[in-house]
Amino acid sequence: MEMIAALPTAAGAATQWVLAPFARLGEPWLGGASWGLAVLLVGTAWRLPLWPLLVRSAAAGIVRTRLLAANAAEHEPLGRKDAAARAEWELRERGLRRPAEAAVGRAAALLQVAAVLVIVVWSRTGEAAGAAAFAGLDSLAAPPVASGPGGVAWALLLCAAATATGIAAERASGVRDERRRFFTTRIAPLIFLGLGLFLPAATVVAFAAAMVLSLAATLAATRTPAVRGDAAAEEQGPQQEPAAEGGIA
Repeated sequence: MEMIAALPTAAGAATQWVLAPFARLGEPWLGGASWGLAVLLVGTAWRLPLWPLLVRSAAAGIVRTRLLAANAAEHEPLGRKDAAARAEWELRERGLRRPAEAAVGRAAALLQVAAVLVIVVWSRTGEAAGAAAFAGLDSLAAPPVASGPGGVAWALLLCAAATATGIAAERASGVRDERRRFFTTRIAPLIFLGLGLFLPAATVVAFAAAMVLSLAATLAATRTPAVRGDAAAEEQGPQQEPAAEGGIA
């Protein structure tokens, strides 16, 4: 029983040990708010060097949505798994699914999960979390709703960035799905607003920053040749080959 009771303290100490070096980077200028900087660095900033991969991944997601819609229209008998497999094959053929990038993406996803776990556990059990204020938040351990207008602003940022990411990806794909659009514009904002108000503030800061980065990557992806060229090809439609000279008219 004593070991179980000591687990939260040990978890708080371990996660604070992970965040402390990053907090010390901003301590001379930010003071106690440097823990918020640590949350941003551990939760999101490390992904910035992977920016090209983030953009390519967003572009692949947009093109995949188009391919799934096209496969559903052209090959109605295809099951969901077969349609998804065909879309993945076409993405590989277009160079949007490279083995090396897939391996880096999986490693980055695992690292992201680990970073989120560190932040969540620290916000619940870290010794410095309760007294750490940051950018309108009175405490990184308490829910943002407890911080008044500053906390609500963070919740709205999370909600707006997540919703805008979904809308941008949907518009770029050119696929009209009323159910998906209803979820993106009506249901998802309520979910993200609730999470932004009532999750620990440190978690909301990390999620909001990650969503802003995802939005930027999605907007950048809409300007890539892979997405714009695919859209142009769909608008032009299938091209007919010219008849060979001397052929039958």
